[in-house]
Amino acid sequence: DDKISDQLGLSVYSRYWKNKPEFNRLINLQRVFGTIVAFPFLKRPLLFIARNNLNLLADAIFGIYFLIWLTFYFNITPRQLISYFTVWFRSAFSDDKSPSAVSIREGDGQLYPDPA
Repeated sequence: DDKISDQLGLSVYSRYWKNKPEFNRLINLQRVFGTIVAFPFLKRPLLFIARNNLNLLADAIFGIYFLIWLTFYFNITPRQLISYFTVWFRSAFSDDKSPSAVSIREGDGQLYPDPA
């Protein structure tokens, strides 16, 4: 539906909409799509997650898929991967004021690894 798709962002980092479950279903589908393409045998459970607005689970699946993709595509080391995950997790679930935390909570999804 054009009315719905015009209001969604193009990014998989788009925010969820309060009181608009049809938008959230599309955002969830956007988040699990890469995993469905990579692992077609998971299509049914992933579509169930997307259709039933299991937002946190869809986010987790996207995060895991994205980290695996980063690892293979950019040849990221395990230490870098742990740093990215740590920053994302801390940012998503805290009131941290760092650039990563603000970016993730605002829907940009930019990760800035901890300097170490």
